[in-house]
This record gives sequence, structure tokens and C-alpha cells, in this order.
Amino acid sequence: MMSERGRKLLVIDDSLSVRQRVLEFMREHDCFDEYLTAADGVTGLRLLLENHELIDLVLCDLEMPELNGFGFLAARGAASVPLERIPVIMLTARAEAQNKIEGLRRGASDYLTKPFDSGELLARVQVQLKLKNAQEQLRQQNVELERLCRVDALTGVSNRRHLMEQLDLELSRAQRYGIIVSLIMLDIDHFKDVNDTYGHQAGDEVLSVLGQFLMGELRRCDTIGRYGGEEFAIIMPHTNAEQARLVAERLRQRLAVATSSCGCGGVTASLGVSSNQHLGAADPYGL
Repeated sequence: MMSERGRKLLVIDDSLSVRQRVLEFMREHDCFDEYLTAADGVTGLRLLLENHELIDLVLCDLEMPELNGFGFLAARGAASVPLERIPVIMLTARAEAQNKIEGLRRGASDYLTKPFDSGELLARVQVQLKLKNAQEQLRQQNVELERLCRVDALTGVSNRRHLMEQLDLELSRAQRYGIIVSLIMLDIDHFKDVNDTYGHQAGDEVLSVLGQFLMGELRRCDTIGRYGGEEFAIIMPHTNAEQARLVAERLRQRLAVATSSCGCGGVTASLGVSSNQHLGAADPYGL
């Protein structure tokens, strides 16, 4: 899947003629939409750091003043921002195998010896762009897979597994730093009657609407999870029992209106509140 933004190439070479030749050839084959150039490694590194979210490929000379190609690769690997995802093809007039090995060992994606054949350069560039595109797709799929492992598909809130992981994390943090954590449990009233009277599709609609309602009512630091069936749990860090009780009461009062558009005409819920503020350090998990 191609990115909607234009592709950008960074060419780093102290030879003006090489930079011009590369740009002319890449433009002729419409490989990129934008081009950046640098005559030395220091300038090239600065351009890479400033544009790392936009650059798709780097062509970098090995022998340059101030910072050579090996130094550029080392600085790229030590940068505070993730630059390894941007492939680097090294260009050099030195054909010794040891130089190629060293460049690849330091993180170069490919190596091309000068004077290079334009067709070979094009082929290597296209291969690296395809690999980068495939890696980005895989990265996006992994992010989505990780999200699906945390989220209840019907309601959009955390599933039970992620909910319990977050509860364990918050209680551990509370024990370590003396933070107050409260928990709200919500149970939809007579939910079995909704399913029996209006059908499971209506019940699913209620659960979905309730999930969206809760996410809109609570803070970003709160964790909302489906504990099971028609039961939901809300983890509220830095919230004492009285504050959590007020939140629970507000949710109870607004719930019927929020679900009134559902096929069953809306539901009510029973809510309970617990907090670790009275438990003490000896029993942080007594919530």
C-alpha cells in the first residue's frame, strides 16, 4: 500500500556531477516527488534528522569531507529518533570487499560501486523502496494486531485481559508511589431481559453504545474495560472513593439517555465503587 504523501530522496555526495547525474536519472524515471541534496555527511545528517518522517531513501557517498559514509551510518544509528527504517545505499569508488562488508555491518542496506550503471542504480533503488513499503505495511499490521489484542471488538473498550493487566499496573504503581486508585464496576440492569425480549442484536447495540458513552465521559488516563457479559470496569488513578462515587452517579444518571436511541429504548445500570485509599500498603490488591 503506497503512502499518500510523495516520496522523498536524500542524495549525499561531495561530487556535484554525481549529485546532478543521480537527480536527472531519478527524475527521468519518476522515482521520487521531492529531492534533497548535501555535499558532505554533516549536512546530510542534519537534513535526515530534520526530515526523517518524510525521507524514503538515502544515497550516500563513502568518502566525504567532515563526516564520511561510515561516520554518517554510525551517527544515524546513534540518533535519538528512529532512522534505521530509512534505507541507505552507499556509493563509493572503492571496490574492495572489506569496505562493502564494513558498510553493510554498520547498517547500509545496499552498496553500489562508482562509476555505477544507471540501470543498476534504478533497480537497487526500486528494490529498497519495495522493501521499505513492505516493512511499513507489516509495522502497521502489527500495530493493528496489538490493538485488537487489547480491545473488545463489540464495545471498543479494553478487553478483560488488557483490563486486568492495567489494573495490576496501576495497583503496583499505587503501592510504590502511594497513589490512590479507585475502581468502578458497572452492571447493566436486567440485560438478560433485553436479549430475551428484543434479541441479541439489540443487546449488542446496547453494549456498543455503552462502550462509546463511557469513553466519551471519562478521562484519557482512566481505563475502561469489559469485564464480562454486561459488566464493565473503570480504573481511575489519582481518584479517591468520593470522587469516584460522584463519577459513578453521573454515569448512572446519564446512561438511560445515552442508550435511549437503542432498539430496546434504553437501559439503566447498577454501579459500585472501591478504592485502595483505606486498604494501606499491606493489601494493595484488596480492591
